[in-house]
Amino acid sequence: MKDNHNNIINSELNLYLRKKIIVPDDYLKIQDAINAANDGDIIEVREGIYNENIVVNKMIKISGDGYRHTFIDGSGLDDTVKILRDGVEISFFTIRNSCLECAGLFVDSHYNTIIMNAITENGYGIFFNELSI
Repeated sequence: MKDNHNNIINSELNLYLRKKIIVPDDYLKIQDAINAANDGDIIEVREGIYNENIVVNKMIKISGDGYRHTFIDGSGLDDTVKILRDGVEISFFTIRNSCLECAGLFVDSHYNTIIMNAITENGYGIFFNELSI
């Protein structure tokens, strides 16, 4: 059984099953994959350089192919990665090249997991909004 967003649900338990989205197979950009995701989904990002600034506003897991092989490059514009939702997991990326007054990783939420990321060449490495502590 599927809901209006094409998510598979178990009608007896009314549970949503997680969807796995692969970048660049399913979407060319990480942000497009985030936009298409639902809470609980998993985004796997293949190795490469992704020149974009991403905003994570859903409770999802985002995983790269290793911080030596998977780069999110902010191109000197804004924060490279913003986490605005509780319960996000981000792992195995190099997060680099925010603007000089910005963060590689800006966190404005709680209960997030940050695993094995290299955060370099940013104005600030990780910036936790005071409400996030």
